[in-house]
Amino acid sequence: MKVGILVHGPHLQAKEWENLAWGTPPLMMGRIPKAIQMFFKLDAKVIFFGTGASERDGVKEGQYMFDTLFQKKKQLGEFDALKQFQALGGLDVSFTPNGAVLYAKTQAEVVIDVRSQNTKEELLAAGDAFLARGVTDAVLVSSANHMARCLEVAQQVYNDPQYEGKYKTLAQGLMVTPADTCYAGATYGSNVIFEAPHRGDRSSYPLHEKVRQIFKVKLENLPEFGEDLTQLVGRYAA
Repeated sequence: MKVGILVHGPHLQAKEWENLAWGTPPLMMGRIPKAIQMFFKLDAKVIFFGTGASERDGVKEGQYMFDTLFQKKKQLGEFDALKQFQALGGLDVSFTPNGAVLYAKTQAEVVIDVRSQNTKEELLAAGDAFLARGVTDAVLVSSANHMARCLEVAQQVYNDPQYEGKYKTLAQGLMVTPADTCYAGATYGSNVIFEAPHRGDRSSYPLHEKVRQIFKVKLENLPEFGEDLTQLVGRYAA
């Protein structure tokens, strides 16, 4: 088993970006320290930082995340979950002609994505990078309440028939690990998931397909739509 870690990039204009990406010691690990925890635990050989969908001070988010790790690597031991690993010598970074390499009890090649513009493109770019390096098992790392969507898109992409099984080994070896942090103003229970009907003792009405249509509502109409939706639900829930 050769493991690769995909650290999903949070948009650099997201509220409280530093909390999403790094977190708050000693207990709340963001995406970056969570990825390092998995690097230590799983002896990962590749760490992929995505994406290029946003930038700050001219630096794309994939690069910005890696730069944040490089600047704060000595602070990893402030997280309780990383103290034992930090005690073994911590994390070191070496820059080679082919890119950065992380060193701990083992080493991992760093791949920085500055081109992908959305989660699907990020997953495809990571998949290509992993396959080119012999990775068979991929670990997705994202914020707690973003993880479900990342997994859903990964399953769609890596099992898509148009790729003729190219990513099937990654689909079969897919793992996820959520960071402890959520988007600003959200909690672990903020997401609402509409599953496809699957139980014989419940309605088989495809409500999930109806709910999907909400994404077609124009952004400027969302407040009014929300008010109408509240009244409509009240009409049928009574």
